[in-house]
Amino acid sequence: MNMEISQSFALEMVKELSTILQQHINFIDKHAMIIASSDETRISSCHMGAKKLIEENLPFLLIDSDDAFSGSKKGLNFPIVVDDVIVGVIGITGDPQQVSKYGQLLKKFTEMYIRDERLRQIKNQEDKIRSRFLEKWLLDPQHAISPTFADTAISLGIDPKKQYRVIVMMYTLSHTSASTSTQQLFDLSTRYMKSQLLKEGNHYCRIGSKMIYIMSNINDTKLPEILEDINRKVQQSYDIELIIGYDRSFATSEQLHQNYVEASKALKACTQMSLPIVGYQNLYLELLFDEISSFTRADFMSKIFYQMDKDTMEETLRVCKAYYQCDGSIQRAAQVLFIHKNTLQYKLQRITNLTSLDPRAYRNIPIFTLAIKIFEDDMRLNSSS
Repeated sequence: MNMEISQSFALEMVKELSTILQQHINFIDKHAMIIASSDETRISSCHMGAKKLIEENLPFLLIDSDDAFSGSKKGLNFPIVVDDVIVGVIGITGDPQQVSKYGQLLKKFTEMYIRDERLRQIKNQEDKIRSRFLEKWLLDPQHAISPTFADTAISLGIDPKKQYRVIVMMYTLSHTSASTSTQQLFDLSTRYMKSQLLKEGNHYCRIGSKMIYIMSNINDTKLPEILEDINRKVQQSYDIELIIGYDRSFATSEQLHQNYVEASKALKACTQMSLPIVGYQNLYLELLFDEISSFTRADFMSKIFYQMDKDTMEETLRVCKAYYQCDGSIQRAAQVLFIHKNTLQYKLQRITNLTSLDPRAYRNIPIFTLAIKIFEDDMRLNSSS
């Protein structure tokens, strides 16, 4: 593999080497241009000594005078060889007799540094390919039944025959609005979550701001407890708030798209239900609510509350919510609202008169419950915009 050394990487490498050796270090690319140097005035100049070393395939080049080659200074220069190919030249400036003791150490360290960087690049490329595969698997319901799916999955270390759960997480504060220190906390908390969830057989990818875990190695019955522990740890250790949605049960490869849809709906319901963690199995009205268009929502609310202004409607829904949360107990609801029970009875009757719908009647409970959810969701959206 004939790799190009980027200037940013060369600058980083030269900075570290010059710090370790306390000497002036230069990195010259395979075209004999100095692309990094602890002496910044030499960057972008042509090093004719390095050109000779590369063209003649020399094991090293000792330069004993600043005038020996154009763009060169006295010192030692060594070819950097990776997989039998010269990828550049590393040079150390100074009296050759004084700097010679660093020569082979410098060469070996540089080659090791470059090999490590190449391995990191290969791993990053593999991670990108795996992430793209996982993303398509989640988003495209047809992907898992394509002829090449199983072979591609296996080549990426993914077992297509296993069953999986899907967990979707998101920080409540966006990365783009976060400060540098908060971004560091994001990185640390993400690393912690991966250490807890990425056991053998589990996979991770990102889609936008969503962090997605595809889990085959997880205790199904303990999943809510595991997620609660992770959320608590993230809040306590990093002072970051998460919302987490997860699917209903294990799924085959062909069903994974549906599980991702379930987990995403559960994630969205976190904000609607004011809960940090929601499982798809806990969604009821939220499933219907998610499908209602903004036009239908507005029409529904205006049909019920057309005789009320916004403040009266808000008070009406506050009373109904307390009444339903107390399972229809007038006495307990009155206590929650800090009013006399006769006052509550009066308020409920007034709601009946204004809407022609008695909130105490069984048939009308779903209507007012949905109205409460629509109003609270609209308030949440308005406060975040």
